[in-house]
Amino acid sequence: MFNLEREIENWRRGMLRGGVRPAEVLDELESHLREDIERKMKSGLSEQPAFDSAIQQIGNAAALKPEFKNGKAKEEHAVSIALAAAACLVSLYGGGFVIYWSVIDLQTPPGEKYRAVALGCFLLGTVMVLSASYAEFLCIKNLMKRRALKLK
Repeated sequence: MFNLEREIENWRRGMLRGGVRPAEVLDELESHLREDIERKMKSGLSEQPAFDSAIQQIGNAAALKPEFKNGKAKEEHAVSIALAAAACLVSLYGGGFVIYWSVIDLQTPPGEKYRAVALGCFLLGTVMVLSASYAEFLCIKNLMKRRALKLK
């Protein structure tokens, strides 16, 4: 009888033997594996076919090991964080300028000042969320591109 938890543990041991390290990477891969299995089971597959399909989609240790060698994954994540931080600083500067301009300008009526401050805060938040999302998208896109090149 198929035991999903035992099979996931065997898969994890195989990844370790294949050189996929550190533990955080394995934890992340296992999390993706479990999410994929759950999605496939919700779409109607039973445990074993869902597991088999999910591990095939993730790839084997030999294919994954180079992605995490020499900290490539951490490096890409650091780049995405740096891009998000830079975009946040730019948006802080721009939003801060809007807020400063609206509050300091003595000819702006009080009602307009509040609207300008609210708009500045809204723009700040929106740009921060979008920039962080875009930076993470770039990181994932590069990872998928490398994975696709290895499959060819």
